[in-house]
Amino acid sequence: MLPAHLLSRKTSIQAEILGILAEEELYWHKRSNSKWLLQGDNNTNFFHRIANGKRRKNKILSLINNDVVIEEENLLVEHATDYY
Repeated sequence: MLPAHLLSRKTSIQAEILGILAEEELYWHKRSNSKWLLQGDNNTNFFHRIANGKRRKNKILSLINNDVVIEEENLLVEHATDYY
């Protein structure tokens, strides 16, 4: 168990660290927004990286149907069509 003065010091240091981390997160958030505003809608490498990243993130690579893994694109389309 820490003495009261050390516990108080530890708490203040932790609060300071959290404040610094919050400021850093805000800095990078603002910087990413400004980069998006400047380059986001232009036909740039940055735009294509963002668009392709979203496409990769949203693509369904496989589905499971009755313990069978479906990975081929035409079978995925067929399964989804039949399901809905």
